[in-house]
Amino acid sequence: MIDAARLILEVRLGSRRGTKVALRAGETICVGRAAPADVLIPDDTRLSGRHFTVGWDGVKATLTDLHPERGATLLNGEPKQGELRHGAWIRAGDTDFTVHVEAHTPPPKEDDGPFEDDDEEPTAAPPPFAEEPPKPTGSADEAEQEKAFAAERRRVRVSQMVERRMARRVRKLREQAADRALPILQATAAAGALHVVLDAARTPRILQVLREAVEEHRSLYEGIKGQALDDVAPYLVAVQADSRLLAQLVREGWGLRWGIFLEGAVSERELRRHLRRFLMVENDRGEPLYFRYYDPGALRVLWPSWARRQLAELMGPLQAYLVEGERGEVLRLTPAGDIEVPLGPVDLTGNVNVNGPG
Repeated sequence: MIDAARLILEVRLGSRRGTKVALRAGETICVGRAAPADVLIPDDTRLSGRHFTVGWDGVKATLTDLHPERGATLLNGEPKQGELRHGAWIRAGDTDFTVHVEAHTPPPKEDDGPFEDDDEEPTAAPPPFAEEPPKPTGSADEAEQEKAFAAERRRVRVSQMVERRMARRVRKLREQAADRALPILQATAAAGALHVVLDAARTPRILQVLREAVEEHRSLYEGIKGQALDDVAPYLVAVQADSRLLAQLVREGWGLRWGIFLEGAVSERELRRHLRRFLMVENDRGEPLYFRYYDPGALRVLWPSWARRQLAELMGPLQAYLVEGERGEVLRLTPAGDIEVPLGPVDLTGNVNVNGPG
C-alpha cells in the first residue's frame, strides 16, 4: 500500500546539494546550522542555528522564518514567509532549497491525433462526407479539382485514423509489458539492492519525476560543467521494492528507453564512482566522446560483442544489468556475457510473442 503524498524539501544549491527530506502529513521540520535543528547545514555560516521551519498538513505547506526581523529567508526571491506552493524556491544563508509534493504532476496525455469519432474500424472505402453545395459559378475543371481535393482529404483522414489506432495498440502493449516487468524489478530490489540510471536527455519528464520523488538522485556528472548539463545528465537513484518511484518509472518509461536498472548490494557512493569511469571513451582518432551506456537499446546490442575482460570491468561490484528488450521483455545482462530473459516478451510493434525469444 502506497502512503499519501509527502512533501519533499530538497537542497538544490549549496554544500549539501541533492539532500532530500520527506515530510508526512502533520510533520514539521526545522532547518539550521546546529542542533536541535532537524536538517543540519553546518558549513553554511550564514545560517542561524535554527533558521526556518517547514510544516505539511497533507494539503498545505507552510514556511516559518524563525528570524523574520533579519529578512534572511527568501521565498521565491522575496523576504517573506507563509504558504509554500509546489515548486517553491527558498534561499537561506548560502543554501537554496526547493519544495515539491510527491508525484504531484501527472504524466502528459499521449496525443494520438485530432479525431475523436474513430471508434469504428476503417473500411477499404473511406467514410462518406457531406457534399458541399455547388458554387454559383465555376468551370467544369474547377469542379473536378475540388472533387479530387475532397477525395485526398478523405484518404488523409483514414490514414490518420489508422495511425491513431496503431499508437493506441502500441501503448497498450507497452503497458502490458510494464505490468510484467514491475514484479521482476520489485523482486530484485527485495532480494538485495536495485539502482536506476536515468537519462534526463531522453525527456524532460524524467527530471520532473525525480524532483517529485522522495529518493535522492545524483548526477553522474560533476563540477560546474556538470551542473550546466543537469537537464541532460544521467542520474543515479537507489529504489526499494515498495518505492512509489520504482512503480512510476516502470509504468511511464518502460519501452521508452528511459534508463537501465542495476542489480547488486553496493553503496551509492561506490557505485557512482564506478559508473563515472565509463562516461567518456575515445574514438579511433583519440578524440573524447560521451558514452551513453545507460541507453538500454545500446547496452543490449553491445553486450554480446564485448570480451569477458570488458564485461568484468563494466560490471565491477554489480551482479547484473537489467534492461528492456525490443519486445518489452526484461533482459538480464550477466558478467558471463549472457542475456537472460526472466519473462516472456511482448512485441511492442504490435504482435504478441507467446513462444519466448526467437
